[in-house]
Amino acid sequence: MRSWYQSLCYTSRMRLRIELVVLALAIAFAGAIALPPPAGADRSFAFGPFELAALADLAVVGTLGDYTPFPVKSARLAWDPDGEVVVHVERTLKGTAPGPTLRLGLAERGRDSFVPTKGARFALFLSAPRTPADPHWRLLDERDAALPATPASLEKVLPHLAHPCCAWREGAAGVRAALLPDADGKLTFRPGDEISLRVFLQNHGTAPVTLTAVHWPRAAMTHAELTVTRARAPVAAHRIDWLGDAEIAKYFSRLEPWRGALDPGGATVHHLQRISSAERGWGYKEDIGFVWYPLDPGDYEVSAVLKHAVAEADEITAGPIRLTVTRP
Repeated sequence: MRSWYQSLCYTSRMRLRIELVVLALAIAFAGAIALPPPAGADRSFAFGPFELAALADLAVVGTLGDYTPFPVKSARLAWDPDGEVVVHVERTLKGTAPGPTLRLGLAERGRDSFVPTKGARFALFLSAPRTPADPHWRLLDERDAALPATPASLEKVLPHLAHPCCAWREGAAGVRAALLPDADGKLTFRPGDEISLRVFLQNHGTAPVTLTAVHWPRAAMTHAELTVTRARAPVAAHRIDWLGDAEIAKYFSRLEPWRGALDPGGATVHHLQRISSAERGWGYKEDIGFVWYPLDPGDYEVSAVLKHAVAEADEITAGPIRLTVTRP
């Protein structure tokens, strides 16, 4: 039988071997694997039926007309449209269509996943033109916001179009935000349910903005400050009783900040996990400032101010959103 010292040495050697193998694999595949940012915004999400219905400025069923490429004399910016499709509006699902036809601007990267075919029918979920001088509507998302107008695809989206969710709120630097529930539009919960939210950001301006994920110092951390009210009375935030300042500093002071560009039209999402509980082992709740909110049965209104997530707009407000916790 090994002594405790021999076991410790053996464990240390095995751990070193594993770490060396992992390091070698990381070096070998560094050029092929794009590691995600360490924290903060999720930049690899898909718009599902609820997100399309909640976040589109305009949703229509339409038939595609002619696609007209723009003449390009020099290299065009990646987010600028390099052509347009005329859409003949058959049915408006959300918002107000500008007329019987609308002009859909497509960038080259958008055409890769949405190939305009004259006469094809699509359900289109669109973002409004970014400036009054811009005639072009854009797809809410280049990958997910053009659905074949089949009964099966519409059946997934139509129930969400009457959802009582909040709209975009315009912010600084052309960035706008919306606060959404986490689980396909669920706004009614039972006591003890986990309640999570999401802050969606979209660059609705004309120039890139800089996304940031800052972990330290604590005063500059990327996080959301929530305002929770019940019958217009504020619900006080509770500190996490098992988490101290020393433990917070020890962990988060070791993490490096992250910065990246969000091009015009691009979107990202910040997850606000489990706002109504603080069980040990489910994270520190750094995304909402190391606090939680006790939500007894009743009706609540929640707003979020996202801090230090966009360099050009250090505070971005989203919401309000209305939640209900039912009685047992």
